[in-house]
Amino acid sequence: MCKVCGRIFVEGDQRTNEGVIVKKVMCTMLYFLGKVSFNMLVRIFDTWFSLVYRWIVEAGVKMVRTEFSGEIKAMLVW
Repeated sequence: MCKVCGRIFVEGDQRTNEGVIVKKVMCTMLYFLGKVSFNMLVRIFDTWFSLVYRWIVEAGVKMVRTEFSGEIKAMLVW
């Protein structure tokens, strides 16, 4: 409970709604495709820069990094 305002809250509360999840997915997808900048995402989704930045960083940490062993011998072009 906050001693100043008297409100009760839970630190680290993980509740969210579906609208926020959709915004998060769309922001990260558009950014990683290289189509949109941070500032444009903030304008499109009407949210804060720091929130968009946090979503992108969280998604980047979760990404699986693949490494190729050896050299490429040939490349086929269709």
